[in-house]
Amino acid sequence: MENEFHIILAYQEPIISSEVVADFEGDIQSPGLNVRVESLPMMGARAGIELLLPTLIVVYFLKPYFESFLSEMGKDHYAMAKRALLNVQARIKSKLGGHIKIFVSEGKRVDHAVKFSPFFSIEAQSPLGYRVKLLIQTEIQLDQFNLAVEAYLRLMAQSHGIEELSEHSKLLLNIKPTGPVLLVCYDAEKGELKYVNPIPERKQP
Repeated sequence: MENEFHIILAYQEPIISSEVVADFEGDIQSPGLNVRVESLPMMGARAGIELLLPTLIVVYFLKPYFESFLSEMGKDHYAMAKRALLNVQARIKSKLGGHIKIFVSEGKRVDHAVKFSPFFSIEAQSPLGYRVKLLIQTEIQLDQFNLAVEAYLRLMAQSHGIEELSEHSKLLLNIKPTGPVLLVCYDAEKGELKYVNPIPERKQP
């Protein structure tokens, strides 16, 4: 699949209608870019670590996007990618209101689970053998979302050698992920990405 497509958007019906993601392919399309938008049946209750489970909409940036397409296009495609992702986020806020019931198993920390959106996340394949997942805060504003996407795409471009690796990116990429996924989110106060531990320590009573 990664040899055929550069970017895949997957969404779960019927909670997410095709109307929410209808313009994504046109927004992000560029000559030579292979994009796929696919609907999946709604997943039922699943056991596992909440933050590692798929959100209702996931945009996947596959290795060929960085290793062939972006290396040829340069950073010119960043603006299109950011606009397409921003439009998805805006339609989620507009049509879904950002609200959904989240059921958390007894004994688990609800605050950590609901801090991040169950609707939308972005993932990319790194050359290090794992995926990097951008978690999107539930209350994030669109301007901060735009900065988060920019920082995330920069991190992934650096990991693939398209841009020079910054010291902060080195620190993030050297973290051993939980399973096949490294979780990050945008820290608006510091203006950079930070690591998210999917299994936070419990507070002492």
